[in-house]
Amino acid sequence: MATFTGYFIGAFNASVVFLPALLSGRSVYTSGIKAIRYVSLGLGAGALHATASYATAKALNADHSVFAHAVGGAAAGYLVRFKAPLAPRMNMILLFALSSLLIKQIELIRPEFADKNIGHCIGPVPNAYISLNHRYMNKNWRKEEEDLEKFV
Repeated sequence: MATFTGYFIGAFNASVVFLPALLSGRSVYTSGIKAIRYVSLGLGAGALHATASYATAKALNADHSVFAHAVGGAAAGYLVRFKAPLAPRMNMILLFALSSLLIKQIELIRPEFADKNIGHCIGPVPNAYISLNHRYMNKNWRKEEEDLEKFV
């Protein structure tokens, strides 16, 4: 997941750099090299995050450790800003570590709310389904459609 996220962010940054150059026809070669650097940096940061998280979790003997995830984020932040001066590098390391820690904490808390019913918005005009896929994902679709027919 971390490698995919790194690739996605790298691909987005690469498209922001490369597409204007491609459409205008100016400095396409240098922009292409920059785009390749962004994608490879994103992939490297994602792979380093996953590797550091895994190694720290194994060293701590804790599979779902928030600290291990923060260490992976800090390693990815260091890789992203390894050429920068110390202050921006430390800011990026802390930002990546904190965001990784928070995302892992949310991932650990989320299963507690798996079977909770958030309720349906029932008002004077019932909400229609967004698509047929939403209809078939809902296990109570037949009952809700019968209620809708009774209402109409």
